[in-house]
Amino acid sequence: MGMHCLGCPASRGETVEQACEVHGVDADALVDKINEFLKNK
Repeated sequence: MGMHCLGCPASRGETVEQACEVHGVDADALVDKINEFLKNK
């Protein structure tokens, strides 16, 4: 989704929702994608 949060210092102090807001990503859509990925593992 274009988010490169793993190496970002700000990622340690913000929630997933806050990161999504900053990057213009729908938090619910991201959570759905993560859950779908994990369901198939």
